[in-house]
Amino acid sequence: MMKKTIMSVITLILLCTMCMGLIACDIVKPIDVFQFAKESTFSFGKFEMGESIGLGRRYEYGESYEASSSAVDPINEKYDVLLMQDDNIFQSTIAAMQTAFDKYSADVSNILTDSNREYAGLKSKEQNLINHFERKKGAFDGGISIWGKSAAESLEQTEIGEGFHNNLWTVLKKEQRGDYVVGYMFRTILSERYNSTYSPTEKQFAHIEVEFSIHIYKKDTEGVTKMSVDLELIYTNETLSVIENISDLEHLSICIYDYASIAHQAIEKATAEEKYAMGQGYFEAMEEVIDAWINDDRGLAYFNEYQGWKGV
Repeated sequence: MMKKTIMSVITLILLCTMCMGLIACDIVKPIDVFQFAKESTFSFGKFEMGESIGLGRRYEYGESYEASSSAVDPINEKYDVLLMQDDNIFQSTIAAMQTAFDKYSADVSNILTDSNREYAGLKSKEQNLINHFERKKGAFDGGISIWGKSAAESLEQTEIGEGFHNNLWTVLKKEQRGDYVVGYMFRTILSERYNSTYSPTEKQFAHIEVEFSIHIYKKDTEGVTKMSVDLELIYTNETLSVIENISDLEHLSICIYDYASIAHQAIEKATAEEKYAMGQGYFEAMEEVIDAWINDDRGLAYFNEYQGWKGV
Protein backbone atom coordinates (compact mmCIF):
# COMPACT_ATOMS: atom_id res chain seq x y z
CA MET A 1 0.00 0.00 0.00
CA MET A 2 2.85 2.36 0.93
CA LYS A 3 4.59 1.65 -2.38
CA LYS A 4 1.40 2.45 -4.30
CA THR A 5 0.98 5.70 -2.40
CA ILE A 6 4.58 6.72 -3.08
CA MET A 7 4.23 5.84 -6.77
CA SER A 8 1.01 7.86 -6.97
CA VAL A 9 2.69 10.88 -5.40
CA ILE A 10 5.68 10.59 -7.75
CA THR A 11 3.37 10.27 -10.73
CA LEU A 12 1.42 13.32 -9.60
CA ILE A 13 4.62 15.31 -9.17
CA LEU A 14 5.80 14.31 -12.65
CA LEU A 15 2.47 15.27 -14.14
CA CYS A 16 2.57 18.65 -12.39
CA THR A 17 6.12 19.20 -13.59
CA MET A 18 5.12 18.38 -17.17
CA CYS A 19 2.15 20.73 -16.95
CA MET A 20 4.35 23.53 -15.65
CA GLY A 21 6.79 22.89 -18.47
CA LEU A 22 4.03 23.07 -21.04
CA ILE A 23 2.70 26.29 -19.52
CA ALA A 24 6.19 27.76 -19.49
CA CYS A 25 6.59 26.84 -23.14
CA ASP A 26 3.39 28.70 -23.95
CA ILE A 27 4.60 31.92 -22.35
CA VAL A 28 5.57 34.41 -25.05
CA LYS A 29 8.39 36.77 -24.18
CA PRO A 30 7.52 40.30 -25.36
CA ILE A 31 9.97 42.06 -27.70
CA ASP A 32 9.99 45.73 -28.71
CA VAL A 33 10.05 46.84 -32.33
CA PHE A 34 13.68 48.03 -32.13
CA GLN A 35 15.01 44.70 -30.86
CA PHE A 36 12.78 42.80 -33.28
CA ALA A 37 14.13 44.80 -36.22
CA LYS A 38 17.69 44.29 -34.99
CA GLU A 39 17.30 40.51 -34.91
CA SER A 40 15.23 39.96 -38.06
CA THR A 41 15.77 39.82 -41.82
CA PHE A 42 13.53 41.71 -44.22
CA SER A 43 13.10 42.03 -47.97
CA PHE A 44 15.68 44.84 -47.93
CA GLY A 45 18.12 42.79 -45.85
CA LYS A 46 19.25 43.19 -42.25
CA PHE A 47 20.02 46.09 -39.95
CA GLU A 48 23.30 46.81 -38.21
CA MET A 49 23.90 48.83 -35.06
CA GLY A 50 24.90 52.49 -35.27
CA GLU A 51 24.95 55.61 -33.11
CA SER A 52 23.16 58.91 -33.19
CA ILE A 53 25.42 61.78 -32.19
CA GLY A 54 23.46 64.88 -31.25
CA LEU A 55 24.30 68.50 -31.84
CA GLY A 56 25.70 69.09 -28.37
CA ARG A 57 28.09 66.17 -28.41
CA ARG A 58 29.29 66.95 -31.92
CA TYR A 59 30.05 70.53 -30.93
CA GLU A 60 31.54 69.88 -27.50
CA TYR A 61 33.68 66.88 -28.37
CA GLY A 62 34.21 67.26 -32.11
CA GLU A 63 32.98 63.76 -32.83
CA SER A 64 32.06 62.39 -36.22
CA TYR A 65 30.09 59.20 -36.83
CA GLU A 66 33.35 57.28 -37.15
CA ALA A 67 34.99 58.78 -34.04
CA SER A 68 34.42 58.09 -30.36
CA SER A 69 35.13 59.83 -27.09
CA SER A 70 35.44 58.75 -23.50
CA ALA A 71 33.80 61.97 -22.34
CA VAL A 72 30.31 61.42 -21.00
CA ASP A 73 27.72 64.13 -20.61
CA PRO A 74 24.11 62.97 -20.09
CA ILE A 75 22.78 65.83 -22.20
CA ASN A 76 24.97 64.85 -25.16
CA GLU A 77 25.04 61.10 -24.66
CA LYS A 78 24.73 58.95 -27.76
CA TYR A 79 21.95 56.45 -28.25
CA ASP A 80 21.70 53.35 -30.43
CA VAL A 81 20.11 53.43 -33.86
CA LEU A 82 19.69 50.85 -36.61
CA LEU A 83 21.23 51.28 -40.05
CA MET A 84 20.39 49.26 -43.13
CA GLN A 85 23.39 47.20 -44.14
CA ASP A 86 22.69 48.28 -47.71
CA ASP A 87 20.64 51.48 -47.74
CA ASN A 88 19.32 51.79 -51.28
CA ILE A 89 16.66 54.30 -50.21
CA PHE A 90 18.95 57.17 -49.23
CA GLN A 91 19.76 58.40 -52.74
CA SER A 92 16.14 58.64 -53.90
CA THR A 93 15.16 60.37 -50.65
CA ILE A 94 17.88 63.00 -51.01
CA ALA A 95 17.01 63.48 -54.69
CA ALA A 96 13.42 64.28 -53.68
CA MET A 97 14.65 66.65 -50.96
CA GLN A 98 16.92 68.36 -53.49
CA THR A 99 13.98 68.82 -55.85
CA ALA A 100 12.03 70.53 -53.08
CA PHE A 101 15.05 72.66 -52.16
CA ASP A 102 15.54 73.81 -55.77
CA LYS A 103 11.84 74.64 -56.01
CA TYR A 104 11.49 76.63 -52.78
CA SER A 105 14.91 77.99 -51.80
CA ALA A 106 14.45 81.26 -53.70
CA ASP A 107 11.13 81.83 -51.92
CA VAL A 108 12.73 81.73 -48.48
CA SER A 109 15.74 83.94 -49.19
CA ASN A 110 14.17 86.74 -47.15
CA ILE A 111 15.27 84.96 -43.96
CA LEU A 112 18.80 86.22 -44.63
CA THR A 113 19.77 89.38 -42.83
CA ASP A 114 20.82 92.31 -45.02
CA SER A 115 24.42 92.08 -43.82
CA ASN A 116 24.66 88.47 -44.87
CA ARG A 117 23.12 88.61 -48.33
CA GLU A 118 26.41 89.51 -49.98
CA TYR A 119 28.13 86.46 -48.52
CA ALA A 120 25.45 83.79 -48.33
CA GLY A 121 22.60 84.92 -50.54
CA LEU A 122 23.36 83.36 -53.90
CA LYS A 123 25.34 80.28 -52.97
CA SER A 124 23.05 79.27 -50.13
CA LYS A 125 20.20 78.95 -52.65
CA GLU A 126 22.29 76.68 -54.88
CA GLN A 127 23.26 74.01 -52.37
CA ASN A 128 23.86 70.40 -53.29
CA LEU A 129 22.30 68.89 -50.18
CA ILE A 130 24.03 65.52 -50.43
CA ASN A 131 27.33 67.25 -49.67
CA HIS A 132 26.07 68.03 -46.18
CA PHE A 133 25.20 64.44 -45.27
CA GLU A 134 28.16 62.96 -43.46
CA ARG A 135 26.49 59.57 -43.20
CA LYS A 136 24.75 58.40 -46.34
CA LYS A 137 22.20 56.30 -44.47
CA GLY A 138 19.00 56.78 -42.54
CA ALA A 139 19.08 56.09 -38.79
CA PHE A 140 16.12 54.01 -37.56
CA ASP A 141 14.68 54.17 -34.05
CA GLY A 142 11.51 52.82 -32.50
CA GLY A 143 9.59 52.26 -29.31
CA ILE A 144 6.54 53.10 -27.27
CA SER A 145 5.30 56.70 -27.29
CA ILE A 146 3.75 58.65 -24.42
CA TRP A 147 0.09 59.01 -25.37
CA GLY A 148 -2.90 56.81 -24.83
CA LYS A 149 -6.00 56.18 -26.89
CA SER A 150 -6.84 59.89 -27.00
CA ALA A 151 -4.06 60.18 -29.61
CA ALA A 152 -6.10 58.00 -31.96
CA GLU A 153 -9.02 60.39 -31.73
CA SER A 154 -6.71 63.37 -32.21
CA LEU A 155 -5.11 61.81 -35.29
CA GLU A 156 -8.52 61.01 -36.79
CA GLN A 157 -9.47 64.67 -36.46
CA THR A 158 -6.20 66.02 -37.92
CA GLU A 159 -6.26 66.83 -41.62
CA ILE A 160 -3.48 65.94 -44.05
CA GLY A 161 -0.85 68.67 -43.99
CA GLU A 162 -1.83 69.87 -40.52
CA GLY A 163 0.29 69.77 -37.37
CA PHE A 164 -0.15 66.92 -34.91
CA HIS A 165 0.49 66.87 -31.14
CA ASN A 166 1.31 70.53 -30.55
CA ASN A 167 2.60 70.78 -34.13
CA LEU A 168 5.59 68.53 -33.40
CA TRP A 169 4.82 66.58 -36.59
CA THR A 170 3.05 67.23 -39.87
CA VAL A 171 0.57 64.54 -40.92
CA LEU A 172 1.38 63.39 -44.45
CA LYS A 173 -0.99 60.44 -44.69
CA LYS A 174 -3.26 58.42 -42.39
CA GLU A 175 -5.07 55.11 -42.60
CA GLN A 176 -7.62 53.08 -40.68
CA ARG A 177 -6.51 49.46 -40.29
CA GLY A 178 -9.16 47.69 -38.26
CA ASP A 179 -8.65 48.73 -34.64
CA TYR A 180 -5.55 50.74 -35.53
CA VAL A 181 -5.13 54.34 -36.69
CA VAL A 182 -1.87 54.79 -38.58
CA GLY A 183 -0.26 58.17 -39.17
CA TYR A 184 2.64 58.96 -41.49
CA MET A 185 4.50 61.93 -40.03
CA PHE A 186 7.24 64.39 -40.91
CA ARG A 187 9.27 66.94 -38.98
CA THR A 188 12.52 68.88 -39.25
CA ILE A 189 14.57 70.42 -36.45
CA LEU A 190 17.24 73.09 -37.00
CA SER A 191 19.84 73.53 -34.26
CA GLU A 192 23.01 75.57 -34.03
CA ARG A 193 25.96 76.25 -31.74
CA TYR A 194 27.96 79.46 -32.07
CA ASN A 195 30.15 81.57 -29.88
CA SER A 196 29.07 85.17 -29.43
CA THR A 197 31.89 86.66 -31.51
CA TYR A 198 31.56 84.36 -34.55
CA SER A 199 35.32 83.79 -34.38
CA PRO A 200 36.56 82.12 -37.58
CA THR A 201 39.08 80.15 -35.53
CA GLU A 202 36.45 78.46 -33.35
CA LYS A 203 34.33 75.73 -34.89
CA GLN A 204 30.73 76.67 -35.59
CA PHE A 205 28.06 74.10 -36.16
CA ALA A 206 24.53 73.85 -37.58
CA HIS A 207 22.50 70.67 -37.74
CA ILE A 208 19.24 69.79 -39.51
CA GLU A 209 17.41 66.64 -38.47
CA VAL A 210 14.82 65.38 -40.96
CA GLU A 211 12.50 62.75 -39.50
CA PHE A 212 10.00 60.47 -41.22
CA SER A 213 7.93 58.41 -38.78
CA ILE A 214 4.96 56.08 -38.52
CA HIS A 215 2.67 56.29 -35.46
CA ILE A 216 0.22 53.49 -34.66
CA TYR A 217 -2.62 53.92 -32.17
CA LYS A 218 -5.00 51.15 -31.11
CA LYS A 219 -8.40 52.79 -30.71
CA ASP A 220 -9.98 50.56 -28.08
CA THR A 221 -6.95 50.46 -25.77
CA GLU A 222 -3.96 52.60 -24.83
CA GLY A 223 -1.65 50.77 -27.24
CA VAL A 224 0.80 53.11 -28.92
CA THR A 225 3.99 52.61 -30.92
CA LYS A 226 6.23 54.64 -33.20
CA MET A 227 9.09 53.99 -35.60
CA SER A 228 11.17 56.69 -37.23
CA VAL A 229 14.12 57.26 -39.52
CA ASP A 230 16.34 60.32 -39.18
CA LEU A 231 18.55 61.98 -41.80
CA GLU A 232 21.05 64.61 -40.66
CA LEU A 233 22.48 67.56 -42.59
CA ILE A 234 25.60 69.04 -41.02
CA TYR A 235 27.05 72.51 -41.65
CA THR A 236 30.45 73.46 -40.22
CA ASN A 237 33.31 75.87 -40.98
CA GLU A 238 35.14 73.05 -42.74
CA THR A 239 32.31 71.80 -44.92
CA LEU A 240 31.29 75.24 -46.17
CA SER A 241 34.82 76.42 -46.86
CA VAL A 242 35.57 73.24 -48.83
CA ILE A 243 32.23 72.72 -50.58
CA GLU A 244 31.39 76.34 -51.37
CA ASN A 245 34.95 77.64 -51.59
CA ILE A 246 34.26 80.52 -49.20
CA SER A 247 37.55 82.23 -48.41
CA ASP A 248 36.19 85.12 -46.34
CA LEU A 249 36.63 83.46 -42.93
CA GLU A 250 35.44 86.56 -41.12
CA HIS A 251 31.93 86.00 -42.43
CA LEU A 252 32.01 82.22 -42.81
CA SER A 253 30.66 81.55 -39.33
CA ILE A 254 27.73 83.88 -39.97
CA CYS A 255 27.02 82.15 -43.29
CA ILE A 256 26.76 78.70 -41.69
CA TYR A 257 23.43 79.41 -40.05
CA ASP A 258 22.09 81.14 -43.18
CA TYR A 259 22.95 78.13 -45.31
CA ALA A 260 21.31 75.76 -42.87
CA SER A 261 18.28 78.04 -42.40
CA ILE A 262 17.54 78.23 -46.11
CA ALA A 263 17.79 74.44 -46.47
CA HIS A 264 15.55 73.94 -43.46
CA GLN A 265 12.93 76.46 -44.59
CA ALA A 266 12.90 75.19 -48.18
CA ILE A 267 12.31 71.59 -47.08
CA GLU A 268 9.63 72.73 -44.64
CA LYS A 269 7.86 74.66 -47.42
CA ALA A 270 7.28 71.48 -49.45
CA THR A 271 3.69 70.21 -49.64
CA ALA A 272 2.51 67.15 -47.72
CA GLU A 273 2.54 65.17 -50.97
CA GLU A 274 6.12 66.24 -51.70
CA LYS A 275 7.23 65.37 -48.17
CA TYR A 276 5.59 61.97 -48.38
CA ALA A 277 7.39 61.37 -51.69
CA MET A 278 10.69 62.23 -49.98
CA GLY A 279 10.20 59.54 -47.35
CA GLN A 280 8.20 56.98 -49.31
CA GLY A 281 10.98 54.39 -49.48
CA TYR A 282 11.66 54.64 -45.76
CA PHE A 283 7.94 54.58 -44.97
CA GLU A 284 7.62 51.32 -46.91
CA ALA A 285 10.59 49.82 -45.05
CA MET A 286 9.12 50.82 -41.67
CA GLU A 287 5.72 49.40 -42.68
CA GLU A 288 7.36 46.05 -43.40
CA VAL A 289 9.13 46.03 -40.03
CA ILE A 290 6.06 47.05 -38.02
CA ASP A 291 3.72 44.62 -39.80
CA ALA A 292 6.14 41.74 -39.19
CA TRP A 293 6.52 42.79 -35.55
CA ILE A 294 2.79 42.99 -34.80
CA ASN A 295 2.16 39.70 -36.63
CA ASP A 296 4.80 38.04 -34.45
CA ASP A 297 3.43 36.75 -31.12
CA ARG A 298 6.30 38.44 -29.27
CA GLY A 299 5.58 41.81 -30.86
CA LEU A 300 1.85 41.60 -30.22
CA ALA A 301 2.56 40.61 -26.60
CA TYR A 302 4.80 43.65 -26.18
CA PHE A 303 2.27 45.97 -27.81
CA ASN A 304 -0.49 44.72 -25.50
CA GLU A 305 1.68 44.62 -22.38
CA TYR A 306 2.62 48.27 -22.65
CA GLN A 307 -0.79 49.65 -23.51
CA GLY A 308 -1.45 52.49 -21.16
CA TRP A 309 2.23 52.98 -20.39
CA LYS A 310 2.89 56.67 -19.80
CA GLY A 311 6.68 56.76 -19.82
CA VAL A 312 8.94 58.49 -22.36
